[in-house]
Amino acid sequence: MPEPIEPVETYSSNVEAYFVESESTHKVKYAVALNDDGKWSCSCPDWMYRRPSRGCKHIMRVASWRSYNQVIAAPVTRPRFAALDV
Repeated sequence: MPEPIEPVETYSSNVEAYFVESESTHKVKYAVALNDDGKWSCSCPDWMYRRPSRGCKHIMRVASWRSYNQVIAAPVTRPRFAALDV
């Protein structure tokens, strides 16, 4: 089963983009983006027409997924060995 949230590589380093699978029909994916100024956007009808202040459910899912994965995938610090530094 594919992941319901799929990070998308973008041409701009200022934007994070994701495809989010619809909960009602798994054939539809919405594009969710986070700009470098912290503003979210989504291609779903709720966001396109109403622009709820809290964001749509797809934005909330991506925000939750991001925070979970940043905690889990935190970089592991390894000890440095001066003999190996060139």
